[in-house]
Amino acid sequence: MNNTISEETIFSFGESVLYDGLVGSIITITILTLILYAIYKVLERFMKSKTIENRQSILNIIRGLMIIVLVLSLLSRFKMFEGIATALIASSGIIALIVGVAAQDTIGNLVSGIMVVISKPFIVGDLIKINGEQLIGFVEEITLRHTIIRTYESNRIIVPNNEISKATIENANLVDSTKGNYFSIPVAYSSDIDLAVKIIEEECEKHPDFIDVRTPQEKQQNVKPVVVRCIDFGQIGMMLRCTINSANSFKGFEMLSDLRFTIKKRFDKEGIEIPHNQTFIKK
Repeated sequence: MNNTISEETIFSFGESVLYDGLVGSIITITILTLILYAIYKVLERFMKSKTIENRQSILNIIRGLMIIVLVLSLLSRFKMFEGIATALIASSGIIALIVGVAAQDTIGNLVSGIMVVISKPFIVGDLIKINGEQLIGFVEEITLRHTIIRTYESNRIIVPNNEISKATIENANLVDSTKGNYFSIPVAYSSDIDLAVKIIEEECEKHPDFIDVRTPQEKQQNVKPVVVRCIDFGQIGMMLRCTINSANSFKGFEMLSDLRFTIKKRFDKEGIEIPHNQTFIKK
């Protein structure tokens, strides 16, 4: 009898104090707790898989926000705390708005950093170009706030992720990293053009970084690995050009540099003239 009265008293008290009653409030808070816990675990696992810098600090902030949400939800169940909970929620909204306006660049970088990590337009080690030739370099580090790019001169450029998300990015390592490199060289009209073309083809094909991209069908049809074309009749000579492929832009840069030396030496040896403007001064 006492137990029955005690239980009835507890439930009656719960009905008078709690909006959803004792059972309803316990179920609501339990479900909310489980949802927040599941979200936290998913975020924790995601951050571990992406090796995000300052992961623990970010998780601590998220956990603190979730605890605040849980406490406010718990207070909102009690009729006596309705005004307090409403005031706290309203004030927190105003504070969040003020903080959001004051730190919109930081929040923008944070959101953009998360999108970079998720969508993976590039990863650490990729060679990228930002807005054409504006910035070229290797991705050295990706954080939630910024991306560090190492240029060919080994300078570290720190680019905010908010700017990365707005930029046009060319990823040389995406899908197929093979890079086609233009090689151009002028040849005097008086020189043996056929011999010049042969020298260019031979020197390009034997370079260790040269990649033959011909298909099996093109090889059967005896398509040349390097095709030299005349792109212009200049005032001082014919401009010859060919496209030679390398593993990436960096290898292509080195290969073009080597070929300028070797082809110049072969031209000198074979009597092929590289024309240039000459200025004569009368004495």
